[in-house]
Amino acid sequence: MRKFFAALCFLSFSISNACALETAAGKVMNMEATYLPGTIFFQLDGGSASCPAGARIEWSKADQANNKAIYATLLTSLVSGVKVGVVINDGDKTCKGQFIYVIAS
Repeated sequence: MRKFFAALCFLSFSISNACALETAAGKVMNMEATYLPGTIFFQLDGGSASCPAGARIEWSKADQANNKAIYATLLTSLVSGVKVGVVINDGDKTCKGQFIYVIAS
């Protein structure tokens, strides 16, 4: 039984690197609402290794209510100048957001 748990722990640690994340953070520079409520495209003045500043970031979830809530959050950030952080999968050059949060000043 110990060997089973040891193997399980080793396997879970080796797989966890495949789910690495990175964060692009900055102020919202612009937004494209053309594809609402399905998809939102926007740009930040800051970035990450895979999504540098000014890269087109995509937010698209199956739950349209979620997309509308994120749109409202991004629009508020655009108007107020408050920074947001967008978490993407490590190495994702398409810059598709997985999580988003507001950064307190």
